[in-house]
Amino acid sequence: MPREFFVTMSTAPKVSVIVPNYNYGQFLPQCLDSIFQQSYKNIEVFVVDGASVDNSIEVIETYAQKYSSLHYLSEKDAGPADAINKGFRHTTGAFLTWLNSDDALDRHAIERVMVEFERNRNLSLVYGSVLNVTNHGAIIGLNKGLKLKAEDLSVFDFVPQTGAVFKRYEDLLLNKDLEWGFDWELWIELSKRGEIRNIDHIVGYCMVTGHGARKSDMIIPRRTLELAGIAWRHSAEFESRVFLSYLAAILGYCFMPLGRLDKNYHKRIVRWVGLLHRIVEGKTEKGIML
Repeated sequence: MPREFFVTMSTAPKVSVIVPNYNYGQFLPQCLDSIFQQSYKNIEVFVVDGASVDNSIEVIETYAQKYSSLHYLSEKDAGPADAINKGFRHTTGAFLTWLNSDDALDRHAIERVMVEFERNRNLSLVYGSVLNVTNHGAIIGLNKGLKLKAEDLSVFDFVPQTGAVFKRYEDLLLNKDLEWGFDWELWIELSKRGEIRNIDHIVGYCMVTGHGARKSDMIIPRRTLELAGIAWRHSAEFESRVFLSYLAAILGYCFMPLGRLDKNYHKRIVRWVGLLHRIVEGKTEKGIML
């Protein structure tokens, strides 16, 4: 693990970690442990609970008694983006990230990204790769952060959210009108404020549980339409292959009843979209969120 960061800086800048939570008390200990066990120590944690009715508050209060750097509030919100914005407003770190309450960070995640911020003061966003895992720890796949140009963000979200750390800008908040693509739109805005950088490390673990979470909402036409709308608004030129990809997904989702009968239905659509990519533009490493 590189130590340059602590050699060159007398006082490490504070990183604020926001944890949005709603009825995920069973996963909170793993999430919070991964934050408080970070090798980087100047961290404040703010849990934004959406008025949970499970044991979430009990878990949060237990950790708040143990760690003075943890604070929280519990009240109804207007969705994930609204909850995270509350965390932005209640924290003071010069750098920010958020961690969903059923996800976890690699022990050196924040230190690795903060080393990059110290090396290049012009960076606005640093991100790595994320392992998708089950709640039993089995690896499902790798969500690899890609080394692409910032301009490509206008049509492709290649930044895994877990473990992505960014500079605080007082006028910058998540778009609470978005349900699924608010992180993508944030990356686009950050890329206008400074440079973005991918590091070749796994920085987090994204738990795919299907436990009433946004991660189980993959096969929803409304989600695809929202993401297509983001690409449309921010892309100077809505590329033909991007248009075909979203169109293919939307048409495929028109046959949603089949998805209830075939658990691999979403994968078939993604393969179909990938084939269209190759037909229209040839092979590319660029991916697309569907």
